[in-house]
Order: sequence, then C-alpha cells, then structure tokens
Amino acid sequence: MCSWHSFFLYGDDVNEYTVPFLRLPGTMEEQTWLAEHLETLSVRESIILAAAVEHSPPETMADAVNNLLTLGEYEVLPAGSYEQLGALYLQTADVPNEQRPAFDKGALGWWYANEHPGTFLDSRFYVSYPEQDTPQPYNGNHLPTDLELLDWSVRLKLASPSAPEGLWLKLPDSQGELDLAREALGVNHIEDSTLLEERCILPCVRDRDIVDDFAFITHAVYEGDRLGDFLKKCKEEAGLLERFLAALEYESCQDLGGAAQIAEAMDSYDVVEADAFLDRVTRELNEEPWAKAGEGIQNCFDYAAYAEAGAAQQGYSLTHDGRYYIRKSGAQELGMTMQ
Repeated sequence: MCSWHSFFLYGDDVNEYTVPFLRLPGTMEEQTWLAEHLETLSVRESIILAAAVEHSPPETMADAVNNLLTLGEYEVLPAGSYEQLGALYLQTADVPNEQRPAFDKGALGWWYANEHPGTFLDSRFYVSYPEQDTPQPYNGNHLPTDLELLDWSVRLKLASPSAPEGLWLKLPDSQGELDLAREALGVNHIEDSTLLEERCILPCVRDRDIVDDFAFITHAVYEGDRLGDFLKKCKEEAGLLERFLAALEYESCQDLGGAAQIAEAMDSYDVVEADAFLDRVTRELNEEPWAKAGEGIQNCFDYAAYAEAGAAQQGYSLTHDGRYYIRKSGAQELGMTMQ
C-alpha cells in the first residue's frame, strides 16, 4: 500500500496524488479549495507536504487545508543522512575552519535533528517540522483566498526531458524553490526548461498566457520575483494591496511585467477611499448655511453624486467596486471644490 508521501513525491498524475485528500470527510467548498491548490504544488511544497502528512496525517479535509496553509513553516535541507545533515550545519555554523574536521558529523546531525525535529525523505532531504504550538490557521469557517495569504506571486509550470509532464515553480524564489525545481527538472539552468503554463495571483493577469509575453523563462522568473517582493510589503502595510489593485484597474493592466512596474511606482498614484471622501464632503457641506436648516433639507441633497462629480472634475476615477477614487499623482489634492 502506498504511503502518504509517495503520492506527493512520485505521483506523475495530479489526480493520482490528490485522491487521498479529496476522499477525506469535508465540505464541497473544502474539496474545491484543495483541488485547486494541490494542482499547482511546487517541487518544494510537494516535498514539505510529503513530510507533513506523515508527521500529522489528515483525518478530514479541514486538516488537509491546514497542512497546505502551514507549508511555509517547514524547512527543507538537502541532506539525506545524519552525516550529511551535520556537514551541512557546519557550512553555516560559527565554527573556525581548523576545528571543523574534529567534529563527528553523524553525531552533529543527530544533535541538529534533536534540536529541530523532522524527517528524512527519499534519502535526499531533511524536512524540519514547525513549532508544536503553531496554531492552525483554518477553523472550518473561512477558506482564505490567495490574495489574503499573499505567499506567492507567480507559479510557472516547467517541463524538460526528465519531467515531460511538467513541474511547478513557485515565485518569488525563496528558501531554495528555484534550486529544487532545477534539480527535479534535471537542467543546469532554468531557462533550459520549457514553459508550459503560468498562474498569477493577480486576477487581471491570472487567466492570461504569459508564454508569449517572455522570450526567456528567466524574464518570467525576474518579474515574478519583483512582484513577489512587493506583495511581501503588502502583508506589512495595511491598505497597500487594495491601492495596488486599484492602480492595476486604473491602468487596465493585464500582463505580469506591467503589474511589476506599477508595483514599483505606487507613489505615482493618488488613491483615496470613496467612503472616507464622502464622509469628509458630507461634513464640509453640512457646515453650509442651507444645511444648518436641518435633516429635512439635507435629505433633499445627493451627497454621493456631488462627491463623485467633484472627484471626476479633479481627474479621479471610481473603481468598479466603488471603494476607491484613483488618479495619477501631481494634480490638486482631492477635495470638494468644484469649478
């Protein structure tokens, strides 16, 4: 009988290694979410998931969702034995070069594994587990979207003679994603592979085929890294992602390179929350003599239409969802004044 990890390390068919998760008890929403995310697992994510499900086999689809949501808390090291693990530790440890030969690398590997519990996989990797008190992000109430997680920018499906069906690379390149993908593809350089498919986290780019947009795969990797670096900032700065999405809509952006350029030029846009602007306009108008007559006359005035007209006169556009006014920077600050 196949172990859990064999599905993820050796399954060539997506359906083959997603079947165990999709047969667990759960809801239709969880099943759909799992199917979508399992389909594009990167090489590194597949290695981690193989360790995760052996360490804590999921009993429900909710458990499986949490397996996927916590992949970033694992570490993958290129060591298939305790001796290799000890040697790898010495490469980064603060130990003088002349003292390193005196270490028992096997014993050192045992010590490291005791400090960082994990498992060896396929005699090639050591995967360390997260802290035991790590909270489970999914409690059965809300399945997060990719834009809520912001833990990737682009996924590229790459093929080679060694992997003709294709393997996924997750960008930005962090924690060895690129090296693991290159090794699994059996190529010396990532551009020696063939780009089969892409997925972008941005809705305006997600359904586009960027194969025709880049002459070389390295360009796609570069743009994915640029966008990924910006998305990390979006996790730290409240409201930045929403302003970025408004800028993408304003520019009618549909390509990855354009999105990366807009991300690096967010200072070129004035973005104002429509509700906040309407509140400000309302407060200012209610100081007018006519408004002080009371709610009766105020109810006769269309504050929203007046605010939108004033914003348009100053060069602002309202986003499709009605949440933001946006324009290129350099014009008069958004206010209620109308000519």
